[in-house]
Amino acid sequence: MKRIINAILVLPVMLLAVSCDYFYSMELENNFDKGIYIWSSATGLKTGNDPATLDELNDKWYLEYADAGQMCSFAFLLGGKMTAEEFVDEVFGRASDTLMVAIFDAEEMDSHWGVGKMSDYVIQKYWLTKDDVLEDDGKTYKRLSFPPHEGMKDIKMEPSYGTFPPTK
Repeated sequence: MKRIINAILVLPVMLLAVSCDYFYSMELENNFDKGIYIWSSATGLKTGNDPATLDELNDKWYLEYADAGQMCSFAFLLGGKMTAEEFVDEVFGRASDTLMVAIFDAEEMDSHWGVGKMSDYVIQKYWLTKDDVLEDDGKTYKRLSFPPHEGMKDIKMEPSYGTFPPTK
């Protein structure tokens, strides 16, 4: 009986996901020497009681993971066909004119799970504007990474560009 109920509940969700033509995401490359988690104020597909701030985070379900050298999404949408510029407008329309992105050392976070607030374990924050993520042509995304590369030096971040890793 439980299997039938689960199938009835899961089937509409699966059909909805398959019926969406396009999946869009903005990504950041992990150039750190170990895994990271990433969270942004535009949580994309996650709805309901989404955390609005870092201090409200209390579950790794809201975090995307990337091993060293991999890409990691920080904003995503399902929907009809749209240009990169339309996608960025949609993401920033949900989040305001600035998108806050937080990066966590995955090893540190995992080893201290349940101790303090997740916001205590942030190792880098970016406050991105549309100009920080979209090239002038409106069709391509700028390359973003952690740690930040020289092309990101004008992005508002904490710790500031060139000071990662922070001294303790």
